[in-house]
Parts: sequence; C-alpha cells; structure tokens
Amino acid sequence: MLKRSHACIALIFCTSAAFAQEISTSSASTVASPVLTPTSTLEIPAVDSLGTPALTGSSATSTSLDTAEAEEGFLLPGGYGFSPLNFTPGQGLFDRQPLSFSTTVQHGYDDNIYSSSGKKGETQPIKGSQFTAVSEGVDLLIAQSRVGLSLQANAGAQYYYDRAGDQLTPIGGLSLLFAYKLTPRAQFSSVINGTYTTQPSLSVLNGLVQSNGKGYLTINGKFDLLYLWTRRISTDTTYTIVNTTYSGSTTSSSDALTQTIGQSVRYLFNPIFTGVAELRASQASYGNSIFDSKSYYLLLGPDVMLSRRLSGSLRAGGMMTEYDNSALSNDSSPYVEASADYILSRLSSVSFSGRYGLNGGNSSSQSSGKETRLGIGYNQTFTPKLRGSIAANYSHQANSSEKNTVSAGGQDSANLTVGAQYLLSQKLTLFANYTHFEVFNTANPLSENSRNTYYVGATYNY
Repeated sequence: MLKRSHACIALIFCTSAAFAQEISTSSASTVASPVLTPTSTLEIPAVDSLGTPALTGSSATSTSLDTAEAEEGFLLPGGYGFSPLNFTPGQGLFDRQPLSFSTTVQHGYDDNIYSSSGKKGETQPIKGSQFTAVSEGVDLLIAQSRVGLSLQANAGAQYYYDRAGDQLTPIGGLSLLFAYKLTPRAQFSSVINGTYTTQPSLSVLNGLVQSNGKGYLTINGKFDLLYLWTRRISTDTTYTIVNTTYSGSTTSSSDALTQTIGQSVRYLFNPIFTGVAELRASQASYGNSIFDSKSYYLLLGPDVMLSRRLSGSLRAGGMMTEYDNSALSNDSSPYVEASADYILSRLSSVSFSGRYGLNGGNSSSQSSGKETRLGIGYNQTFTPKLRGSIAANYSHQANSSEKNTVSAGGQDSANLTVGAQYLLSQKLTLFANYTHFEVFNTANPLSENSRNTYYVGATYNY
C-alpha cells in the first residue's frame, strides 16, 4: 500500500477530484487536446469527460518573474514541467463571468475498452463498445488585489453499452489555479489538476498512465512559496505531488505516489532572463513496493520571457536515486526538463514539454531505468465560432540496466489527440474528438496495445 499519510497536504486540495473528471470553461472547452503543462496563455487546461486535458487559449500573456510587474498581478514560477505564468485581474481569463455552470452530453466509441494486446495469453479480448457520458460542470473565478482563483470542476457518469461489469462508471475532474499575496514580497500559489477516468493518458509530464478498463484517479499538483528578497534576488520553496490510484483490488499494486520538495534561488538578470539554481528531494512509493525510492537533484537553468508571446523554463543537471529495495543498486543520471509556450498570433498558440532522467524520481513507471518524455500541442481558432486543436505525446522507457536487472527491457508509448468545437450559439457548443493511445516496443508482448476513441457531444452553458 502507498504511504498515503505523506500526502495529507495535497489531499486537502484534491479530495473533490475523486468525484469529478470533466472540466469545461465558460466557452465549452470540452474539446480534448492533451497538453503537458498549464500554458502561459493562462486558461487552465480543461479536461474532457474522458479525462484528457484540453488545450485552451486566452488573451492573457506570461512574463518574466521577479519584476516590478509583480505589483500588478500574480506571477507563478516555472519548473517541474510548467512554464512561467502571469495572470492579472481584469485581463484575459478574468474577462469571463465569475460563476457559470454547464451540462455536457456526449456519445462515442472505444475500440479497445480493456486495453488488451490481443496476443496469446491475454486474459481479456480486444473488445469495443459505444458509450454515453453526461456531466455537470462549474466554473468559478475570484479576482481581487491580493487573491486570484480559477476553479473548474465537473462530475458525471459514463455508460459503456458492451462492457461486462462496471458498465456505469463515475467520471470527473478538477483544475485549480490559485495565487495569494501574503505580503508585497511574499506570494503563495498552486496549480492542481485531478482526473478520474478509464482512459490511458500521457498528458501529465511526470506520470504515465495505462488502463485495463477500470477507473483510476490522477492528481498532479504544484505549490510555490515565492519570496522577493531584493529587486533581483528571490527564493522559491516548492512542493509537488503526482499520484495515481486505480480502482479495484486487482490493480492496487500499480498505484503510484511521488512527492517532491524543492528549494531554488532566483536571480533576475534582466526582464527577459531569470537564472535559477535548485535543489530537490523526492520520494516515490508504489502499491508494489519493489521500486520504492528516494531521488535527489541539483539543477540549473532559466525562466525566460523572450517576448510578450514566448515564455519557457529549462532545468538541467544531475539526479541520484536510492532504492529502498536492497536488491537494487543506487543509480545516477543526467536530468533535463523543459517547457515552452508560444502565442503564434491572436488566433493560435503552441506548447512544448520534455523531460529526461531516471524513472525512480517520478511515478511514470515502476522500473529502474531511464525515461525520455516529449509532448507538443497546437491550438487554432479558424473563425469566431470554430476552433481546433491537436496534441502529441511520446514516452520512451529504457528499463534495462547493467546495475538493476529486476526489470528487463523497456517500452515506447504514444498519444495523439485531434479535436474541434463549434459555437452554435452563445450558450451551446458542439464538439468532436479523436484520441489514439499505443504501447509498443516492449519486452512483454502482453503489454503492447492500441486504443482508439471517437466521440461527439454538446455543452450547454448557463
């Protein structure tokens, strides 16, 4: 079992995510487009009823941290797969109504509901099923001089017509962005995304989730305490959590929880470039405790704002992992993480994220090797009523190791999503989506699978 007592702080913020999965904005952002990080365009990535974060856009822009502009808005530091983020009451996201509700109905087809390989020895056959999902959503905005809050949540149910057992499953999600100025020099902020779904996903940079048809809860949260010592020097104390909990006793051994504490010193060279030196310590715990570990990082890099349209974050250095299992040898590796957000024009934007390092420092895999993760998402508004998005994510896990042969081989995973939405009226939005998920090049043939999901639906906002 996981050491859940270690996650008390995060669970206070994320309890409601267990009952919610779909997020929709006031403009009905039920179109699914996986992105790996909240984008600098400020609208929190939405989550459709299948649990896939949606790439959304806004007129708000990001900016370099630790500048005099901190007096005017809320500035969230980058790192951990997040780009620097700035949002100001009265602009961008805060142009919307402070409180709105929505109802979403959608129907689709899943061609491999058990994520089966179809190979000899597989316990479940490849089986497809139609499904229908209904959910209710809420969108809350609070904008004051010292407090900024964006909360999007949705809860409902999804019914599979041809699945044996568990035909009706809960769905839902929560997406939270919060900032509070404790003093003119100190600020607390958090970004939290939680999803309950049955669909596999690569949309979280530090989490690889596969599904056997049963539901699972994922939580990805980042909490920062930023303090400005001088005009140029600041510090950031960070706590992050990446958690995956599967439904059903047969899948509990795949549960995973990673918690990380980081301390960074930041130096503002100019309004474009902020240099960062950071120490991190993380603990990874699994339902199957073979690969429980502690990891330590020493990283350097910048948070940058090259223009009003382009922001990014880079951390590079080394990491060392110590395994609790005496049968495994400690390991070390270079570590790199990067993210970038670029507003191409008033009608389009693109996001990128990547990471390379040992698996032991994150909950993406119960293994002792290295992982490379890449993702890109593109958002396009074609007309005032029509917008579309496309996103691709890729993971390569090299689990074999000269030191640790407990987990031999490796695997590749890929995720592609294409979506579109059409504003039929001020309150009614139609949408369509296609998602492909595939696991391949794995040492275990039964782990290989391919899954396609198609659906259409409508969201009514009120």
